[in-house]
Amino acid sequence: MLKKESKIADWIIRFAPYFMIAIATIVAIVIRFDSRKFFSGDSSNFLIPWFQQIRNNGGLASLKEQIGDYNLLYQTLIAFMTYLPFIGDDQYKIMYCYKALSCIFDFTLAGAVAYTVCNLKGKKLFGNTFALVYAIVLFLPTVIMNSSQWSQCDSIYSTFAVLFICFFYKEKYIRAFVFYGIALAFKFQTVFLLPFVLAYYFYKKRFTIFYLFISIGVFWLSGIFAYFNGRPLYAPFTLYFAQTNTYGEMYMSFPSIWQLFGNDYPRYKNFAVLLAFSICLVGFYIIVSGKKKIEDPAQYLTSAIWFVFSCVLVLPAMHDRYAYLMDILMLIAAFMDKKNFKYAFICILMSFKSYPGYLIFQDHLTFIDPMIYVATWAHFTYSVFIKKDPDATAAGEKV
Repeated sequence: MLKKESKIADWIIRFAPYFMIAIATIVAIVIRFDSRKFFSGDSSNFLIPWFQQIRNNGGLASLKEQIGDYNLLYQTLIAFMTYLPFIGDDQYKIMYCYKALSCIFDFTLAGAVAYTVCNLKGKKLFGNTFALVYAIVLFLPTVIMNSSQWSQCDSIYSTFAVLFICFFYKEKYIRAFVFYGIALAFKFQTVFLLPFVLAYYFYKKRFTIFYLFISIGVFWLSGIFAYFNGRPLYAPFTLYFAQTNTYGEMYMSFPSIWQLFGNDYPRYKNFAVLLAFSICLVGFYIIVSGKKKIEDPAQYLTSAIWFVFSCVLVLPAMHDRYAYLMDILMLIAAFMDKKNFKYAFICILMSFKSYPGYLIFQDHLTFIDPMIYVATWAHFTYSVFIKKDPDATAAGEKV
């Protein structure tokens, strides 16, 4: 290699992560742009009619009443989008508004996940690890399909939930609970992290429980535009309570444990809720009693994930998209400890397989899928709470 070539090669290697980030960003944009005309059932039946109704009712003025089933913050963003010029009644342009917002957050989610991995592992920001994680998140099939095809907003709440997980571990509690409140304002499924937050509170004894009021305050403030337009001050809370009774099915294109027992919602609903509560209570006790150690980022993440996993597996009326945040957190945990890659792979694969059920109305789930999901949860539970850490055991023997 000539001296000049060597210098060029060194320069390319030095800036390789930046090239990787740039290339991944461009390719990800092209992929999402290619899906711009994909119409999902949700777009046709719900999102577009809601947009038209919000616009016809005066944009921000429409916030005086509930339109659709999203909470006030997302409804407010839709209201602002109705003021964009040249949209009219063109359904494609309306759909593009939803997709553009969600796709923008695909990139913020990828950045948040990469930032969290680097932060927790002590890696350089915008280095090789950052670039790799950033690219993987952008090209996850569920992330691509959720925003660019389905027009859904799961990347939005997941961005803030991931930032909460990062800053919560770093004991930046005010920032953490602000992010938690924003995530909760976008999606009720953020509440699946709450059992872990409470368990960690008793385990660490490093922060006051009153920090939760920061999240509640941020959550409440998310409806500020609605309040100015005549909405009751308690509206954000009643909306989520109402959502718990929206769907009368035990599972909805999701490999829930209830797919093994049947879809008898009246019979199993209360039992399922109590079972999920009981399982989380056991995990809560194990952590609070100190039987489960949370001393490093991998233990911290897997403990948080376990509560979310238990909720989506056992609670009734779980949708295909309700494991979105868990899959993202599983990916982070995999980068913390390579033994978690198998769990991340299976969970993301199960989510990917469940998407066609509502995305194109072709359910690809079979009877074997919930069995795989339950087995994965069981093995993950064993790994989190029962299996001894070889490093910790060796350290204990040395002492």
